[in-house]
Amino acid sequence: MVAQALDYVRCLARRDLNPLAVVLGSRESPPAFHQYPEPGINWIGGGLGYFYHSHGGRSARSAEHGHFHLFARQRDRGGSSGDPSYAHLVGIEVDARGAPLRVFTTNLWVTAGHWRSAGFIGGELRRFASIATRPQSGPERWIGMLLKLFPAEVRDVLRQRERRVARWRRERTAERRLWDHRIRTLSSACLSMSAKTRS
Repeated sequence: MVAQALDYVRCLARRDLNPLAVVLGSRESPPAFHQYPEPGINWIGGGLGYFYHSHGGRSARSAEHGHFHLFARQRDRGGSSGDPSYAHLVGIEVDARGAPLRVFTTNLWVTAGHWRSAGFIGGELRRFASIATRPQSGPERWIGMLLKLFPAEVRDVLRQRERRVARWRRERTAERRLWDHRIRTLSSACLSMSAKTRS
């Protein structure tokens, strides 16, 4: 998978592109919080979707350009017409070339939607990763490759998330903390393409 990811990057470079440029088109500095490729969640089939955005300015981390948010539709849940019919899976932070920096999970208020277990999220991410083996050249293929390259890191952030929320539930503070705007990220792990190429 490392070789496949590097081949994909080289193929884009020959066209003077990188994985992030495929998402943003000609915009090197997109407006803060604007979602790409189109506003809202971009559903790609199979009940999976994503968007990319940047927080911009002083809120951005040092090397971070922005991040992908990944989602799954709620196929097995009803709800009122105003009830969000999706669950957030993970976020993937990238630099200006689209290289991964960090994978993270968000607090419920950040993207709203339904709260789902690590088991559900892990299964949906495995389906998302399978997109990497498809022939299309869109940004979803790059996302799929990143998920295949860093399965241990993804599992780690999901375990961290479960442990943190389980503690809140024991303390009977989960309902309040899941919507606490002072808590944006529940768990995170660093990602390094260079470490993968050395291994």
